[in-house]
Order: sequence, then structure tokens, then C-alpha cells
Amino acid sequence: MRYDDMLATVLAQAADRPDRQAARWRQLVDLLAQRRPGADAGHNEAAAYTWLRGARGAIDPQVRRESAEALVGREIDPGLIHPP
Repeated sequence: MRYDDMLATVLAQAADRPDRQAARWRQLVDLLAQRRPGADAGHNEAAAYTWLRGARGAIDPQVRRESAEALVGREIDPGLIHPP
């Protein structure tokens, strides 16, 4: 079995500027939407959702819109669209 640590990798990248925050946003949304077998669920997934909820107000609405449009037609976790 292979361990997929992509969420941890994205979360470890700097998000100290708007462009880096937007990149992290896009990458986390994409990774969470993929729900790949062997993905590092659990702690890293929870941390990704926490970061997305906290960063939402700082992310350009166009970036958020484009991220949502990229999910059209995919089966995704409802929490990705409507977080608690």
C-alpha cells in the first residue's frame, strides 16, 4: 500500500501572500474533491478543511468561483461545498 501525503505537502507550503493562498486554496479543493484511495485522510484532511474555512474570506471570489466550477459533474463530499 502506498501512502499519499499530498495534503500534508500542500499544507506545508507557504501561504503568506495572496497568490500563495490562492494556490493553496485551489490545490486543497482539488485534492479533497479527488478522494483518492490511500490519501492521507484524518488529521491532514481535517486540517485542510479548517484552513479552507478560515481562509475563505481572504480568497478572491473569482478564485473560489473557478474552484467550484472545476468540481461540476464530480462526485464530491458535500462538506467541501457546504462546510459545517
